[in-house]
Amino acid sequence: MIHRSDGKLVVRARRFADYLASAVGPIRRYGAAEPIVAVALLELMTMCAITSRLSPTRTAAVRGEAALLLEDAERRTENPADLRTVHAAYARLDLALAS
Repeated sequence: MIHRSDGKLVVRARRFADYLASAVGPIRRYGAAEPIVAVALLELMTMCAITSRLSPTRTAAVRGEAALLLEDAERRTENPADLRTVHAAYARLDLALAS
């Protein structure tokens, strides 16, 4: 927020990417080792892609968050079968973003 000398208050708007990072980031960081958490976040982003016509900027934000999520899941998920589930959810998101 900015207080101007004329007494008006100016509130800077947050971007979609900021909201997405705020919503997904903490859950991703704390739950990356749990495949059900990673899949749920990827499904959330898939639903955003399916139900909204995302602008190129928003699509890039979703792709960026999804890439971070996949990277964390690959690093922290021990069971290959669990990781395949995460990869499948990521592929569904990628498909939704491409259409």
